[in-house]
Amino acid sequence: MDNSQEIDKLFTNDFPEKPLSLCFLGDEVLRKKCDPVADFSDKFNKFMNNMHKAMKKFGGIGLAAPQIGVSLRAIVVEINKRVILLANPEIINCSDGIICEEEGCLSIPGQVFSVERTGFIEIKARTVTGGRIHFEADGLFARALQHEIDHLDGVLICDKEW
Repeated sequence: MDNSQEIDKLFTNDFPEKPLSLCFLGDEVLRKKCDPVADFSDKFNKFMNNMHKAMKKFGGIGLAAPQIGVSLRAIVVEINKRVILLANPEIINCSDGIICEEEGCLSIPGQVFSVERTGFIEIKARTVTGGRIHFEADGLFARALQHEIDHLDGVLICDKEW
């Protein structure tokens, strides 16, 4: 199934912003390696904005497309009112230092896991319009990005518990 067909599951001409629902531990889509985003049309931009609204509605600081049933490499993260919407994100560099902290996940409600992550990462990705982006992140922002990128590879925090 190509990118536009995945997004068409959530959008129609009559009602362009269907409410999104979460997938939970046990849902197959959470264990799949996601397909890259190839179509950066207005429809994809609307999808990503709707995903951001859903993340806020569900009370998260990050959300990956498979968590709403769409097997695409797309994430949204918001830390301290800093919002980033990314397609095809890749970690291209990271620090050697490992930090173990507790994490929760919208797809595993009510549970926290001790997860080891690096404190600094460098990312390359695409914007919602297909532009290239390259940036560095640390602290909670880096942790949230790593968490969401793990989702794109079918990895959950319960798999990484320390």
